Amino acid sequence: MRGYKSFGDYGDVIIFHPNGISSATPIMHRAISWMEKGEEMPNGEPAPHEGYITKGDNNPYPDQSGLGIEPVKPGWVICVARVRIPYLGHLFKGVGGTVIIYAGIYAIILACLMRKKKKR
Repeated sequence: MRGYKSFGDYGDVIIFHPNGISSATPIMHRAISWMEKGEEMPNGEPAPHEGYITKGDNNPYPDQSGLGIEPVKPGWVICVARVRIPYLGHLFKGVGGTVIIYAGIYAIILACLMRKKKKR
């Protein structure tokens, strides 16, 4: 972690496996501080181990404030964000998963049709 201001706020934006569960959907939030084992977490409980305290930029509270997410161990971090694409998230606001799936299927079909056309 770099530990300086990135993407408009303090702390690196990381993608991590919640509680180290690799089959769980990864979370992309900002690492806002480091916690040592036994220190008081935002939910008032002692930290079970050392790790990063994380928070979504639009969330009022850290993930470790009672959501069942433990401090993020460095080994749970998949990657650190290095690039920003402004307003990309706005494209998906209010769009259900079904629409995204159909758009993906349509894109694959279109790509296949274009390949077939080039081969002729």
